[in-house]
Amino acid sequence: MAFLLYRTTKPLPTRQLGSRLPPQFHEEDDYNSPASEMRTNELVRHMTKLKVGDEKKRYGYFKCPSCHKRWESARTWCVYKGKRDGKKVFKPTSKQACKECKIMTLPEETKPLRRPELGEVRHVDPRRAHKRELCSRCRDGLPCSDEDSDED
Repeated sequence: MAFLLYRTTKPLPTRQLGSRLPPQFHEEDDYNSPASEMRTNELVRHMTKLKVGDEKKRYGYFKCPSCHKRWESARTWCVYKGKRDGKKVFKPTSKQACKECKIMTLPEETKPLRRPELGEVRHVDPRRAHKRELCSRCRDGLPCSDEDSDED
């Protein structure tokens, strides 16, 4: 995160980062141009690459095993397990309770969170109030939402 704060004030000297950088980041350019901003975003993604064991918030689809009620959540936590057949594999680590039965359940499926500012949406608004009494992470005292953590 310090990289972003440093980047906003003056250009990051790429030669200090060494050979870890892709070739497109070694060139000098106008740091106020849109192309430079795009390269900066690519650089941040390159340097914050997902590692096996990292926890990530994802969008989850739940189904109660008792009453078969379905719901979705933008606060479903998963652990990155690596790649299989070229696809990223995530294992859910957080459960949510059914409003009716209060039975804790893991999601049936998870998908990446989408960004509304880019026109990507899911059915649930991620900024909607979080029901902490139904969330296993909140019950365990772990950070779960944007208010609890600076991870997002």
